[in-house]
Amino acid sequence: MRMFSVLVDKAVRLREPAIPDKRLTRVNPPAVNRLDEGVMEVFTLACAASDLEAAADLLALVEKWHARRPDVDEAGKRQTSLRLRRMKGELERQYIMKGSHARGMGQAVS
Repeated sequence: MRMFSVLVDKAVRLREPAIPDKRLTRVNPPAVNRLDEGVMEVFTLACAASDLEAAADLLALVEKWHARRPDVDEAGKRQTSLRLRRMKGELERQYIMKGSHARGMGQAVS
């Protein structure tokens, strides 16, 4: 079988393909506050260890921080609210799995 090849002059420069903006933001996600990232990690560990009281305290702490600290842009505000909703959902899920009352969540979980 013969190999196929093409000779290209060294002076030829091929342009790089353009990457759409939305795909580029998925590759390079926006920076997250390191303290927020650390608290999220501790929250995840507390949920994994079934320490729901500590997880609820961490959730209350993050809610209080973000209520005091104004977000600069709309994207940051959206990310913060999304992160808080995920934390609340995970904590509710943990309470449901444990079959106990969700302290401070405003509803009884049976």
